[in-house]
Order: sequence, then structure tokens, then C-alpha cells
Amino acid sequence: MFKQLWLSFSLLFASYSSFSWFLHHSLQDWQPWGMVVPTWVVWAIAIGTAIAEAMMLTTLMDEFRQWIDGWLKSDVGYFTVVMIGAMGLTFAFAWFRLFGYVLALLASETLARLDLQRYAVKRVYALLVLTVVSLSGVAMGWAINEVPMCLDPTASCWFMGGF
Repeated sequence: MFKQLWLSFSLLFASYSSFSWFLHHSLQDWQPWGMVVPTWVVWAIAIGTAIAEAMMLTTLMDEFRQWIDGWLKSDVGYFTVVMIGAMGLTFAFAWFRLFGYVLALLASETLARLDLQRYAVKRVYALLVLTVVSLSGVAMGWAINEVPMCLDPTASCWFMGGF
């Protein structure tokens, strides 16, 4: 029954793995106002993105659709949507690499959700599966970044007592 799910799940896993790898390498040297971004912030962003996107595609979809329908019944709502869309396009052009990764995350998670819907998987189980696969990808991205550094005998690693 679930023979075709491996492709969408492997795409989801690979996209989250590459996203966390990208976050680690792009935010590692970014120093706003002379501050170094801590590593835990990078992983909190990646984990938060994985959980929020899985929740958005499974449990919160009906409530979000009702909220949008209610919001778009006024001129202020349409104006706000146009302004948010313009800011989104500006963000997409200014930070094209990040936008590409976020778009890949949305596409792969939507594909996995549609495959789960095709097999009539309940929302709670779909949320669990999407979250586990996404967090596994984030963990793989973490391992790709941290384990080679820990193989260096002069480096201090989290499991060796250093940070």
C-alpha cells in the first residue's frame, strides 16, 4: 500500500537536511551588530520550521482557510494581502537562496502530505509522520555539520564536554 511513499519522504528528508546544512553555513559567519549567532538559534529555527510547516499542512489547514476567508471580506483585508505579497516578493528577490530553500521545503512537504492524503492517513498520523521525517532530515543536516568537526582531535565537541 505504501510503496510509492518512499519518494516523497526521501525528498522531504533531503530538503530538510540541505536546509539545515544551509542554515548552519550561512548563519555561522553572519554577525549582525557585531554579535555571533549562537548555534542553538540555527537549530531552533530549523526545528521550528519543520514543526510549524507540518502543523500548517495537517491540523491547522481548515482553521487557516476560515481565517483567510473572513479576513478577505473587507477592503482592508485585500490591501493587507497585497502589501504582504509585495513584501514577500521583495524578500524573495533580496534573499533568493533562502527563498529557494523555503520553496523546496514547502513543495516537498506538500507532496508528502498529498501522498498521505491519497492513502487516507488521518491528520494526527500525518502530522506525526511529517514531523518525524522532517526532524530526521534536520538531524541529518546537524550530523553532517557537527560530526566531521568532532573527528578532529583538537576540536571541542558537545559530547566531549565542550561547545
